[in-house]
Amino acid sequence: MIVGIDIGSSTSPMAVAVLDEGEVVETLTLKQKAKVPFPEFLALVYGFIVGVVSRIQPSLVTVEETYFHGIQYVKNGVKRTMPLKSANQRHQRLIGTIMVACQMSSRTAKVLYVAPTSIKKRITGSGKADKIQVAKALKAKVSNPELITELIEDKRWDETDAIAIALSGLFDI
Repeated sequence: MIVGIDIGSSTSPMAVAVLDEGEVVETLTLKQKAKVPFPEFLALVYGFIVGVVSRIQPSLVTVEETYFHGIQYVKNGVKRTMPLKSANQRHQRLIGTIMVACQMSSRTAKVLYVAPTSIKKRITGSGKADKIQVAKALKAKVSNPELITELIEDKRWDETDAIAIALSGLFDI
């Protein structure tokens, strides 16, 4: 079994996809609560990832290697951007939490980090593909394309991204 992790953003949930020999077994999301203090959020992420990886015991975990250019948020009705340095520190802590959770819950799983452009290129042939193009290309790559159709109809892009992330890891093993 393989697991793909889309770490999400400040506005979208973290998603995890579990695949077994080309079949999407399950997708899960961790919806982020805006008012949760960041240390508490990291504890939620840790528990979520440990729970999934401990239960599945995958041979491979692929995590999207993302880059932050600042976090947009609204405070007192005013749209603001968190400074790049602060956003990067939060992002690095999140990635560190995911790394530790993966290692602590499965000492045998290989953990890979793949850049978004590499994921898109591996799935669609183009590193500049949008979410819809990636999701549509997944239909030909999994044994249960009806699930992908359902995710597209429901606009559950984080889950289709997690499936693409999981599949893209297969190129590196």
